[in-house]
Amino acid sequence: MKRLAPALAALCLACAPPSDEGSAKPPVTPAEQSPGPAKPRAPKPAQEREPARKSKSTLQAGESYYQYVDESGHVRFAATLEQVPERQRSTAGHITVAAPTPARRAAPQAEEVARSARSTNAEVVLYTTDSCPYCKRAIAYLDQIGQDYVNKNVEQDDEARDEYLKITGGRPGVPVIVVGDRWMQGWSQGHLDQLLAASR
Repeated sequence: MKRLAPALAALCLACAPPSDEGSAKPPVTPAEQSPGPAKPRAPKPAQEREPARKSKSTLQAGESYYQYVDESGHVRFAATLEQVPERQRSTAGHITVAAPTPARRAAPQAEEVARSARSTNAEVVLYTTDSCPYCKRAIAYLDQIGQDYVNKNVEQDDEARDEYLKITGGRPGVPVIVVGDRWMQGWSQGHLDQLLAASR
């Protein structure tokens, strides 16, 4: 046992953390540490405490603040210039938090006027099929602008198929959209808008 004591002491010294250079205190070994709980630190005096800061989440609309960047590079806010640390006062900016503006929505009457400006009183007839994606776009657009129309399915109605082939000169392809005495084949919103405008 006496032979093991020096070896254990050497092992403890080898495992101890290195001491800070220039420190007057020697490193503390586990045997010297007190087993009791750690003592709480005394609060800093009032003059050493950091100034009260406003976080971004507590900024109130319409109030003024001083914004500055602290030594660690974080943006901070203070209610008064005195609360800004002296080193940052020369670069602190004075800001006023703006109140959020509610999103404006067009009045229902304005929307109705915009829709009616694109529609017509002329008769509008669509020749469509159930599987045609462009036919669905044409129908959705006419519904969006509030245009009255008649939809004829050329797959289910032989008479409607004969009508649309007569209009196109036998050329297949849907949708075919007839506005008054004009017509178009295929889907183009711009072309349809021209037909609607010309028939007003």
